[in-house]
Amino acid sequence: MKEGNINSLEQISIITEEMISQINRLQNDFVVGRYHLSEGVVISAENYFTVDDTEKEYENHYKHAFVHIVLDGEEVIWTAPANDKAFETVESYDPVADVEILDGEVSEYPIMLALSEFCILYPGEAYKAGTTVPRYGHSQVKKIIIKIPV
Repeated sequence: MKEGNINSLEQISIITEEMISQINRLQNDFVVGRYHLSEGVVISAENYFTVDDTEKEYENHYKHAFVHIVLDGEEVIWTAPANDKAFETVESYDPVADVEILDGEVSEYPIMLALSEFCILYPGEAYKAGTTVPRYGHSQVKKIIIKIPV
């Protein structure tokens, strides 16, 4: 896992110039949708309201890293090691979608993301995104998610 400000993304080895260019376009002209880049990279631009963390389950990926960038609003992403023994499998691993759904009472680590902040989650780092920051309540979030094959 890695966290930071959007201005430091260019310094991260898995972030390409093509990704930075698309992020810049979306910052200037945000349009909800999916954007397919080279080498299997997919960028999703999303706009939603956060929900209580009890309404979400963890997702785990085996073949992709995910970069979550908040352009507006704030949210908490809860993370935990996917191999935590307290996890129960809700949906078995789907190799086509590269996702496994987990749930359980695990030792969680919260990542709070606000305007222009990002985090990168790698395979084996289970997470549930889009949850409400308790002290602020539900928030509308504009966000970019980059799915990168690793």
